[in-house]
Amino acid sequence: MNFLTRNKIIIGIALLLIALNLALLGTIGIRSIKPREKGPAEEPSPRKAHEMVTKQLNLTPEQQEQFGQLRKEHFENTRQVRHEIQSTHKAIAEELGEEEPNEMKLDSLTQRIGQLHILQQQGTIEHFMKLREVCSPDQRVHLKKMLRRMMNPALHERRMERANKQRNRGKSE
Repeated sequence: MNFLTRNKIIIGIALLLIALNLALLGTIGIRSIKPREKGPAEEPSPRKAHEMVTKQLNLTPEQQEQFGQLRKEHFENTRQVRHEIQSTHKAIAEELGEEEPNEMKLDSLTQRIGQLHILQQQGTIEHFMKLREVCSPDQRVHLKKMLRRMMNPALHERRMERANKQRNRGKSE
C-alpha cells in the first residue's frame, strides 16, 4: 500500500472519530440543557393514578364516580397539610442559610414536619378506608395487593422505574 494512500485512510478515520466525538458531545450538551420530563421514581399524575386504580380494581361506572368524589375530598382535605409541609421545608432552608442557624428552631420545624406527615398519612388511610367500603369483596382483594405494592417503597420504586421506561420507549418509537 502506498504511503500517501495509507495516510489518507488514517486521516479519514481520524476525521470520522472527531466527527463522532463532536456529535456525542453535542448530544450530551443538549440533553443536559433540556430539562427531563420525569425522573425514574416520580409518581404518576393524579389522572393517571385515578385511571390505574380504576383499571386494576375494575370499578363499575358508579364506583368510578364514588372514587372520583373520594379523591376530590381527599385532595381538598390534605391540600392545607401539603402546603404547610412545603412552607415548613422552606423555613428550614431559610434557617439553614442564616449566618448562625438556630438549632432549637430547626428542631421545632422538624418536629412540625413530622406532625404534618402524621396528619397526611392519617388522611390517606381514611381515604383508602372509604375506597375499601366502595369495593366489592373481590375488588378488596385487588385493593389489598395494590396497597401492598404502593406501601412497599422498594417494590413501588421498581414499578415506577419500569413504567417510566415503558413510557419513554413509547415516545422514542
